[in-house]
Amino acid sequence: MTYAFLGKRNRTVDSLRRVSASSPSTCNLNGLPGIARLLAFRRSIAKRLMHPLADFGCRLGWASAAALLVLCGMAAVASATTYPSNTTYYIATSSCSDSNPGTSSSSPWCDFTPVNGNTFSAGDNILLASGDSWSGEMSPLGSGSSSSPITIGCYGSSCSTSYPTINVGSSNPGIYLVNPSWWTVTNLTLTGYDSAIVVDFTQLENQGLVFENLDFTSLSGDSIVFEGYNSNPPTSIPSDEYIISGVTFQNIAISDAGPIALSADYADAQQVNNGYPNAQQNILFKNVNASSYTDCFGITNAENVTVMDSFWQDGDTNGGCGAGTYMVAVSNVTFNNSVFYNDPWTNSNDNGAFVYDNQETEVAWNGDYFYKNTASGVEGAENSCFNSCTSSTNSDFQVSSSAFNDNSTDDESSYYGDISVYYSPETTMTVENNLYSDTSQTYNAFVRGENSTYQTLASNTNLGAGATIYNSAYQFSSTQGSNQWSYEYCVTGSCWVPMTTYSGGVWSYSTGAWIDQFDTQPDNSGTGWTGRMWTAPSTGTITVSGWVLKNTTGTAVNVGINHSGTWVWGNGSGSYYTLGANDQVGVPTDVTFSVTEGDTVFFCVGNVSSGDTGAVVSWAPSIAYVPGSGGNQLTNPTWATGSLSGWTEYGSPTGAISVSSSSPYTGDSYEVSMTSGSSFNVAVGQEITGLTDGTPFTASVWAQTSGTTDAYMYVGDGVYTTQLCQANLPSTATSWTQYTCTGTVDSTGDLFFAVGSGNDSGGAYANFDSASLTLN
Repeated sequence: MTYAFLGKRNRTVDSLRRVSASSPSTCNLNGLPGIARLLAFRRSIAKRLMHPLADFGCRLGWASAAALLVLCGMAAVASATTYPSNTTYYIATSSCSDSNPGTSSSSPWCDFTPVNGNTFSAGDNILLASGDSWSGEMSPLGSGSSSSPITIGCYGSSCSTSYPTINVGSSNPGIYLVNPSWWTVTNLTLTGYDSAIVVDFTQLENQGLVFENLDFTSLSGDSIVFEGYNSNPPTSIPSDEYIISGVTFQNIAISDAGPIALSADYADAQQVNNGYPNAQQNILFKNVNASSYTDCFGITNAENVTVMDSFWQDGDTNGGCGAGTYMVAVSNVTFNNSVFYNDPWTNSNDNGAFVYDNQETEVAWNGDYFYKNTASGVEGAENSCFNSCTSSTNSDFQVSSSAFNDNSTDDESSYYGDISVYYSPETTMTVENNLYSDTSQTYNAFVRGENSTYQTLASNTNLGAGATIYNSAYQFSSTQGSNQWSYEYCVTGSCWVPMTTYSGGVWSYSTGAWIDQFDTQPDNSGTGWTGRMWTAPSTGTITVSGWVLKNTTGTAVNVGINHSGTWVWGNGSGSYYTLGANDQVGVPTDVTFSVTEGDTVFFCVGNVSSGDTGAVVSWAPSIAYVPGSGGNQLTNPTWATGSLSGWTEYGSPTGAISVSSSSPYTGDSYEVSMTSGSSFNVAVGQEITGLTDGTPFTASVWAQTSGTTDAYMYVGDGVYTTQLCQANLPSTATSWTQYTCTGTVDSTGDLFFAVGSGNDSGGAYANFDSASLTLN
């Protein structure tokens, strides 16, 4: 197996290289017009000559280097400016001039001309006006310090809602940095052609880069690329050194663009010599969300990498990589509490959410959700590689407390399995405490190619095809009760209270407590709890898989799973668990127990003591729900969530169906109501799959009408296809009456349950409550 990822790096990254080695004694200056390129080249040559590894890139002595600088144009080099430290520079498109000093928002620069090729110092800020837009490349030089980084960002009162925009050109990136240390790039939108941000390394020991609050959209290249440090053959990197250390990618949105590629040109090392995991190290991805992204996230030659609280969907849309995420030559890489969804079929190799290649150790997935990827969630490749690469180059892999739902959907046997080691049979791997629901196919399996000598499987729950898996991150919603999830707060004397404020993807309570897609923050009272609440749709059994850890450090925090007032997961002694103040490794939160209809399950987070801060917790649990053998198979059968969660609307007009609280039958808060000011013909229904052929069932519902309309309950083997039973309710049923019908599950193994009503004139209504579909 080979990967288009390598070719893609050659096409995208190599086209942006400013310096390349064309022979042992010559330099290629193609693509180096202008002062920025000359300065970048001058700086890289000087630093290479002073470094022990001086001959990567261009192998030049002092005399030839000096001659080359003269040839390139010393006059241009001499005109460069070094700006003073701790100074803020402003750029805007109005009331501006590049002859301004640029140090005041009232007299800003107009574009990037005063920036490009000039050197900035520790504490400097290069700020772009909120809402303004520029075309072209920004290419500043210099390095900050650990306490005073250089910042490229935004100024103005609207920076949180209206970023400045850089329109990337057809041959240059939007931002180009050479050998940067201690830089922060924040609060920007980048769009257009080519790659948005390119970081080029020609020396070792760069450090301290932060990329946060960035939007990348409609780019033909990658969002962020690390490149450079190239030679042929690749220069070895001593084990105690690195190219870049300390990188944060945080609060980043990527759409219709290439994602983040950490290659440092060492993807090519797959085919020669050895990989270097220490090349790029101590890297954090947090809240990096990508949708419809071309090619793949590339994590190569890297160690100590953490990805958490991220949602990567519809990846590798152009088939240029063969996977949503590709890894080679890495060590100690962990994916925590993230969603990997719908990597599409592109008729290229693999098409899984992840492909790992070789030379990899200590790779882990904890508390993640893999859903509807056309091939595997995680697949090993093990290409023929390196001087001595064999199929045993991967070790100490772990997949724990995660959920795999409806993966390997395309009929291509080579790539089946939620996890596939078919092409990497000697990868040592522990797979434990996971949930999975697979489509039954000839070659499908939870772990495809499993060999007990190398892979250890323990306590994984097979839910069968069509099982219901709820994931709190994938199903996070602005609507309370959607998909059985609610967002609650508990205070002394009033547990639990729904949060009422939703803004910017966050549910919050007046005391400072909040819940977003992946994280939970308790208030600082020390007495309250904050929690995601899941409501059982009917009697059955649930299995929880999840992983809880600190998102931020600072103080300890209490966490636990509470079922209707009882701690079912915590410290093992009937109480909650205390997560350490700096515990960013975390613990699994796996438990199985029975529920009845309407039971509540809380994922609770609370401070240890009053006034605690820094207690944000990452936790994105999955719940596998299996109805009891005779229990109600319907989701939200009493509409007790106050919504149509679990139900699909049919017919017309839109808006004729609502959830009402006027006169419910059961004493619950709600019933579903069908009415309109004119004629209507509407219904709500839901499908139940994975049932056994020949199983008897009983369907029932309570209903009342206005006395002027008809209503019905229907059960079939598909959405209004073959009827298995039906009960028609007379229009005279003005008081609550229960109607039932019985039947048998047929060979499809599916049932479709619906209630509906039609009327030829306005003002009529039909109400339904307490629907039930039980297996006998």
